[in-house]
Amino acid sequence: RQAAPKQSDFRFSLDVHPPETLSSIKANISKYCDHPIALVTPLARSGRCAMTGGRLPGRETTQTSLTSVSHNSCVAHLGITDRRELVFGLFGQPLHPSVGAPSSKGFS
Repeated sequence: RQAAPKQSDFRFSLDVHPPETLSSIKANISKYCDHPIALVTPLARSGRCAMTGGRLPGRETTQTSLTSVSHNSCVAHLGITDRRELVFGLFGQPLHPSVGAPSSKGFS
């Protein structure tokens, strides 16, 4: 299998099912991108169509933040529907340092 492209912004299709959780999606993205799962973070669900980048008929175009949503939340409860675009970040270090870990610049 070919490795995912190493660039700052890329899209790929991923089939998800209503009972699937954000944790499961994170695991799939981690595997596909060959990136540590702890550094994969769900950021947003948008009203954009993943296939065309355009607005889905009858759907909103705004983004809904996923940063504070439990990773045990099911796809169905988050309003993630067919052809919905999800935005995940692949970071070089955790967004929120662990308790007791040295602080990075910009974190207190």
